[in-house]
Order: sequence, then structure tokens, then C-alpha cells
Amino acid sequence: MYCTEYSFDDVAANHTISVTFEEDNTTEYYTLTASAGEHGTIAPIGETTVAEGGSQTYTITAEVGYHIKDVVVDGTSVGVVTEYSFDDVAANHTISVTFEEDNTTEYYTLTASAGEHGTITPDGETTVGEGGSQTYTITAEAGYHIKDVVVDDVSVGVVAEYSFDNVTADHTISASFEQDTVYYTITASAGEYGTITPDGEKTLAEGSDQDYTITANNGYRVSDVLVDGVSIGAKNSYTFGNVDANHVIEAIFTTDNSQLVNRDDDDDDSTSISVTVNEQNSEADTDTDTAESVAEVEIDQNKIPLAQSEWRYQDVSPQREFYRAVENLSQKGLLKGTGNRLFTPYKAVDRATLVTLMYRITGQPAVQQMQTFNDVMLNQWYSNAIIWAKQNEVVKGYSEVEFAPFDVLTKEQIITILYRYQQQAGKNVVDNSVNLMDYPDYTKISPYARQAIAWAIANDMLTLDDFGRINPQEKITRAAMAMLLDKIVD
Repeated sequence: MYCTEYSFDDVAANHTISVTFEEDNTTEYYTLTASAGEHGTIAPIGETTVAEGGSQTYTITAEVGYHIKDVVVDGTSVGVVTEYSFDDVAANHTISVTFEEDNTTEYYTLTASAGEHGTITPDGETTVGEGGSQTYTITAEAGYHIKDVVVDDVSVGVVAEYSFDNVTADHTISASFEQDTVYYTITASAGEYGTITPDGEKTLAEGSDQDYTITANNGYRVSDVLVDGVSIGAKNSYTFGNVDANHVIEAIFTTDNSQLVNRDDDDDDSTSISVTVNEQNSEADTDTDTAESVAEVEIDQNKIPLAQSEWRYQDVSPQREFYRAVENLSQKGLLKGTGNRLFTPYKAVDRATLVTLMYRITGQPAVQQMQTFNDVMLNQWYSNAIIWAKQNEVVKGYSEVEFAPFDVLTKEQIITILYRYQQQAGKNVVDNSVNLMDYPDYTKISPYARQAIAWAIANDMLTLDDFGRINPQEKITRAAMAMLLDKIVD
């Protein structure tokens, strides 16, 4: 019994009284303060008193259409939780919660598929949020091209890339492919005093045939016909059958001496005609020009030069589109003939020849003799040029040890070499005005050559075929090389 005072009254016997004591109660109490932002509650809310060592649990609930954004305890986020407990309380605490509206973004499915012999990336189903975008890349296998791209059952044509922007619905995209039709070019040319029909470039599908008729003018005859640089003799016609490669055919004509005769009759109307043909040729040399020949006809003591005798090269007439380029470069000593007063315009160009020409254009600066590649020996006609090209990064080898000097150049390779040469010369070669995807065969351009090809197109250095194609893998001829070099030589 707890009391602070006790009395014995009317005592009539013995009694005892005892008292015990205990330490006063010193329990501390602490305050927990809870608050909630808009669109939700925390319970209990406000201030709650908890004895030292006690505990308190809070329940957090968001309104419909909202969710918990964050819960902060004593100024530190504890993340998104729906319940929080303070256990073994030994201090004052605070807890607050914020809410935000639910994400109502819609998601849509884009389904992509590709037929045989090509790919579309990404393939299959892709989920995109409302308002989002997705780009697809379509690539054909080697020997095939894109036939059609269909989006939501409607053809969008031959495109290598397609983007869905601001997506608000499901979509489909499919790509189909077909085998390439291989085309080849036959280039026909005729010297003066005759014709070849058809003339110029003729584009043919693989397996086609093409007939040519060669006709000399009056007083002239066919001297020779060259097919791919090889003489087939004096022919009046020629047929390329089952074409499976590019070809060139050249017709060369000469004076028909059988029609020029000596007449020495007693008739007063007779005319004395004599023919003198003088030919002077130096030895054929693949790296030096040959001496020009002189061909003259003497008529009544008057010498009249034949026009063809004045040509620098007998197979480059002034009517050819590359005549001016060949003549200009030859006059500057940069371009040489192939011997016997021939230029052989349709012969393919190898890597050593081009590098040597580029070296001449730079003035043939002195180089330190060194072994550049295992297949490039010193003291060859092209050695210094390749040393210079490697040191100046104008031309690179196939590897650190292989240059392959006699490999034939393709169009994209020669354009890349000229592009690098212009870069080394400090010329501005940056051009973003050309979109290579505008050309039907742009996928055939090697990645290393794309910037160079764009530069060449922007500077009107490339001629497209009848189908608007670049033909980057086409072999480059001496005539085409001359036209390209002439555009960069000051």
C-alpha cells in the first residue's frame, strides 16, 4: 500500500510498521511529426507523442490517379514506400510524403520484317511510347538490292532508311529484295576519217549481244580495230556476244593509197598526183612520249598536212571528250604515251601508274630511299613515287607489307587518292551538300570512300551512267584518269 502517512489509534497491543522505497519514474517522451503533400494522406498525421523506446507506424496512401513520389524521413529520402515505422524511439523525428500523377503514356508496337537476301534493323517487334520515334535501316545482301519497302501496307519505294516519328499508333514495315541486274558498258570510238556505229558508251545487261559497224570515209580505209586494247585487224564489223564484262572497241583509219595513183597521160586535163608518206617513230616506251610522225600528201608541189598526222596520239582525236584533258596534261609533261604514238585511252590504270602521275604533279620532291612495302622494290620506275605517297599518306597499302602496285584501280579508289592528295595540299575538301543515298547504287560504295565520292560529285568530277549510278567498283581507264587529274591540276 502506497501512502505517505499512517496512524495507530487506541493502541491495545504490540504493532510493527515498515516502509520500502523505489527510484522515481524518469521516462522521456518524444514527438513524431508527419505531413503529406496534395493528392494523398499519411496516417496518423500531425504530431504524435511516443515514449522513449516506443514505436510508431505510418501508413501512406495516394489518391486515385496518383502515386507516391517520395517519402522523406528526417530530411533524407527513403524512397517510395507505403508504410514506415519508427522503432525504439530515442529522439524527435519528422516524416513527409509527396505524390505525383500517374504516367498515362500509351505504348505502341512497331513490327518489322524482311524478305530473303536482306535485313531490316531492328527486326521484329519494337515498343515505342506515344510521341516517340524509331528508325529502321534496310540492307540488301551482296548481289541483291532493295525491291520495295512497305509501311502499313503502302509502298514507300526503294529506301535504305525509314523513320516513324511522333508515334501515335501501331505500325508495320516490311522490306523485299531482288537480285541485281548486272550491267556492263561498251565504249566505242573512231579515229578521224571514219565512223563506228553505235558510237560512244553503250550500257548493256549481262548476257546481251552488241553489233558494231565500222565504215571508212571515201579515200580512206580501216587500218585496225582494237578490242580491249588488242588488235583484231582491219574489220568492217564486230559483235560482242553474251557480254559479261566492260569492253572498249576502237577503230583506226588511214589513207587508202590505192585511190591515189600517178597519172602522166598526154591529155591536157591530166593531173600529176604523187603520194609521199613519211613515218618517224621512236622506240615504244611505256614511260616516255614517242616522237610524232609526219604524214603529208604532195599535190602539184603543194604540201597539205593530214589532220591526223598532227595529233599527239593517233588514238586520241580532238572529237573525244577526253582530248583536252590528255593534251593539257601531256603538254605539262605529266602524262606519257604507251608507245608508237598511242595513248591507249581505254586501258585500265594500275596503282603504280596513278601514284607516279601524282608524284609528277607535286614536282617529284626528293625522298629518302627506304623499303616501304615488301612488294615494292627500290630503283623501279615507281619506287620514289610510292615512297612519297606513303610518307604523305596520299595512298595506303592493302596492309603494312603489301601495296600491290599493278592492281587495277576502281573508280572509288582513284577518287579517294585524289581526295587525300587535295587534303595534303591544304585544299578544302569538306562538302555536306551531297546525299549519297540519292544514288541507286550508293550501298556499293566502300565506307572509306564515301566522303571522297561525295566531294567528287559536288565538284562535278564524276559522270553517272544512264541509270544515274555512280558505279564505284568500275575499273578506271587512262582516259577517265586524265579527265579526273585535269580537274585538280593548276
